[in-house]
This record gives sequence, structure tokens and C-alpha cells, in this order.
Amino acid sequence: MDTNATYNLVTRINLGGQEVRYGIGSGEIYNRIWSKKAMPYASVSGFTGSFPSPDNYPPVSVLTDAIMFNASDPMTLTIDLPQSTPQSAYIVLYITNLGDLFNPNTSATVKIKIDNQDQGTVEALHFGETTVITKYPVMVSGPSVNITLSPADKASLPPMISAMEVFTKWPTHKSAAAPKHFSSAHSLIILFMLLLVA
Repeated sequence: MDTNATYNLVTRINLGGQEVRYGIGSGEIYNRIWSKKAMPYASVSGFTGSFPSPDNYPPVSVLTDAIMFNASDPMTLTIDLPQSTPQSAYIVLYITNLGDLFNPNTSATVKIKIDNQDQGTVEALHFGETTVITKYPVMVSGPSVNITLSPADKASLPPMISAMEVFTKWPTHKSAAAPKHFSSAHSLIILFMLLLVA
């Protein structure tokens, strides 16, 4: 991720549960809002043993709920973008295995595509484990981006996703106000000004 760039938060979604805001008992310590979004998929709740917290420190209340889809069908999450021009996106997916408590070694393997471009395969290894998937840079064009999650061929559990964050990178413009170098003429002018003041 380019640390000298500016990023616009497009969405931060708690996919399986209620909206989570900063407050006592919420587990959210960075004043973020995890919005609720209605999805046509089954919601599941469970225990997460993600301690220490996974990357980006999502609250436990976000990770204990997820949406799950059929083991044979893909899931497509559509996110509206603020611009329709091509832009660089930063996408974070929180894949939580809330599967079978009585068989904790079962795993869920997920294939990821963003706008039909293959982004690889991820495995949530153990029950209660959250895998944080970060995709950057991903070139997207509006008015929306489609994130498709599908089960891998050998998945033992249907894939589940707890939350998602999408950012777009704003273009940076270099300022023309500051000179790129300091010439000897500048040095002489400053020296002359100092002599006048003294």
C-alpha cells in the first residue's frame, strides 16, 4: 500500500450481523462504523478464537457473524463506486471459519475474483479462525465492482465471509509551490537580507 497516498473509504460492511459502532461493549476501538448490509445469503453466528486480533483489528462482534453460501454456488458482492473512471482499489476481506464446532479441523477454501479477474485461493484453516485477505492494487472501473467468492474444488465447508472494506486511491497532485532545488542565487539573496537586517 502506498503510504503517501490518500484513500477514500467506499464501504465497511459487517456482512453477517448488525451495525457495529465505537462504544462500550462493541469491541470497536478505532471509531469505525461497520455498516449492516442486507444480503440474500444465510447468516451464521459462532465463536471466533482470533486472539490476538487479525490484521486491521476488526471487533470480535464483527467476526462472530458471517454470511455463508452453498458449497456449490458462487457468492457475488456488488459494491457501488463513487467514480466510474478506472481507479486503483484497496480491498480487505475477512474470511472467518464459523463451521463445525464438533469437527474443528475442517477448513473452508475460497476462490476470489474481482471483476472476473482471478485473485487467488484462500483457506480458512481452523474453526474460529479469521483470515484477512488484502488485495491491492486492484484496478476497477465504475459504476460498481463485483467481488465473487466461490468454493474451491476440495472445500470441506461452504465459504463464509464476516466483513469487507473497500477503499479507492485518490490521485495525488504534486505541488508546484515549492522549488525543487535551492540555487546559489537564493543563498546570496538570503545572505544579503541578513546583512541588511544586522
